[in-house]
Amino acid sequence: MDRPIRISRFLIPNEHGAWGMFLTSFCVGWLAAPELSWRPLFLLPAAVGLFFVRYPVGIIFKKRRIARALRIELVREKRSLALYVPLAVLATIPLFYPLGWWWLLPIGAAAAATLALHLRDLVKRRERTFLSEASAMVGLSLLAPTASLAATGIFSWETAAVWIGLVAFYLWRITTVRRKVARKKEEPVDFRAVGWREVVYSSLWAVALIVTARIVYA
Repeated sequence: MDRPIRISRFLIPNEHGAWGMFLTSFCVGWLAAPELSWRPLFLLPAAVGLFFVRYPVGIIFKKRRIARALRIELVREKRSLALYVPLAVLATIPLFYPLGWWWLLPIGAAAAATLALHLRDLVKRRERTFLSEASAMVGLSLLAPTASLAATGIFSWETAAVWIGLVAFYLWRITTVRRKVARKKEEPVDFRAVGWREVVYSSLWAVALIVTARIVYA
């Protein structure tokens, strides 16, 4: 007798591309910073917590019209928020006290602005447009300069250059993948192969940025 499939009580982000950008941005910001330090690791619990929060929020915004029309209770989404939000807040508090990283506020405001744009596009069913994908990518990539600032405590043009290099790379990859998808009727696309290829490309680019930065700072 087949066992019933158990569905998790909480939503776990399953966006492989978003996870890749998240991890790549943090590693590049941390390891390509002008000064190597363990301090950026203090960011990880809060960053992961906020990353988890945005997932059910996005689903709620995307489904709210049909949920309201059909009177569907988004139980898993609300349950997930009830867990993730307090944990994210608890992980964020130490960054301001005792660490005193108040410079996180403007970066957080910028990230919140990109999230607001993404949520607006979800409501309008425009999340697959280039501008929507690019704004979401920029929001995730902000983790790179944030990690670098956590390491050094000061802004540097080298940090900005690394971030621009990261953004430029992902804009290129978004454009390339969108072109492949647009031609899928003429040229069938193996999305799994494309996904793995993007993982390899982003990993190689991250290593190139880190190695270049370490050579420059040596």
